[in-house]
Amino acid sequence: MCRGSLLLVSLMVSQPAPAASLLAGVSAPRWQPYTSGVVTIEQLSRRVPAKAKDETEKGDKALQRARIDDAIRHYKLAIAVDPSLVEARNNLAVCLMQSDLPSAVDQLEQAVQADPHHPLLYRNLALVYAFSSRLGDAERVGRTAVDLDRTGDQTARFLLGWVLVSEHKYTAETLQLLRGASDTIPLAHLLTGRVLLDEGEYARAKTEIAIYLSTNDAQFRDVANEWLSAVVRLQSPVESPSAP
Repeated sequence: MCRGSLLLVSLMVSQPAPAASLLAGVSAPRWQPYTSGVVTIEQLSRRVPAKAKDETEKGDKALQRARIDDAIRHYKLAIAVDPSLVEARNNLAVCLMQSDLPSAVDQLEQAVQADPHHPLLYRNLALVYAFSSRLGDAERVGRTAVDLDRTGDQTARFLLGWVLVSEHKYTAETLQLLRGASDTIPLAHLLTGRVLLDEGEYARAKTEIAIYLSTNDAQFRDVANEWLSAVVRLQSPVESPSAP
């Protein structure tokens, strides 16, 4: 991390959408958070109080060491000093999302009110909405994240694609979002295969799932193999009953 900067924690999506009736019984793995993205103090449009900056940096160190309770305490102290400090609210939400989703949502909703132009905040808000089964809200703010992003990072587009699949919106837009992210996010291949399954494009679905299985992302191999088996069954010709 560069000197004089605050860590702005991002959440990486890593859960395929729940299987539809075609693939009933396939379990849906959970997402896992990861840290990414740095916003320097110089990039902020106002001066951050020294106490708030210090507590936020202490929270970041605690979070990196998986000392969640300490991180929560430091972030709350930072927010008490500066309620508009979005970095502290965002990172506090990351800590809370494992145990207190309503509070995580509240922190991110306040963060986007304080800074309505940062795509990372909307991306994380979309994520906690999805965790909370508020898929309509997740889609709405996910679209805002995509509209605001100018970095070329495909994470927001992948997240929106995941939400659309979760809503069973297997559309051309969903495919476009996932395919655009597939070069950097292997899981996009697996979700693309899920959309193609719904369209009856079994051969293409099989290819996408096989591509996912060929990557180093082993976290969802069991799901991918189950979906691949479903494709094989669907491609198998149905035997006609023998004539008497």
